[in-house]
Amino acid sequence: MTAPGAEGPPHAVLLDLDGTLVDSVRGDFLACSALFSEHGRALPADRWAVEVCGRPAGYPDLLAELPGPVEGHLARLRELWEVHMNPGNVVLLPGAPELLDRLTRAGMPLALVSASDRPWVETWLAEYGLAGHFTAVVPGDEVARRKPAPDLHLEAARRLGVAPARCLAVEDSVTGV
Repeated sequence: MTAPGAEGPPHAVLLDLDGTLVDSVRGDFLACSALFSEHGRALPADRWAVEVCGRPAGYPDLLAELPGPVEGHLARLRELWEVHMNPGNVVLLPGAPELLDRLTRAGMPLALVSASDRPWVETWLAEYGLAGHFTAVVPGDEVARRKPAPDLHLEAARRLGVAPARCLAVEDSVTGV
């Protein structure tokens, strides 16, 4: 099914970061697993994937399973992210730089659209030298509602000056679209 006004090639491409350009899954899972271990519990990978992979809003529900206040667990998880979310555990996905190079050379306007907060996004764009490819960067902390709500994509289209129906969204999960 084609959206009204979407006939023909896209006029802009909106790309997700986590899981699309960089693989942050390993670092996030290691941090969450470490937190559960501190409470004498194992965190099955499939349980983690269902609750939080691609869904930042899922952390409170997952952490509510641990004894104690969720706010304290979130604070500790942020500390564990500092340990586990590093270039050894967050890697550039194969083909990502080449894709961005080709789209940039073709003159395609690009926006980065991420449910993550700006500091996280900027860290990895800088780490892997990707920032120069994007005309717009729209992180989750700059919109009213994060994915799966359309706010990020709509804001990216607005910043690029392209009708949303003329944008191609590249995401790694159904949460993103």
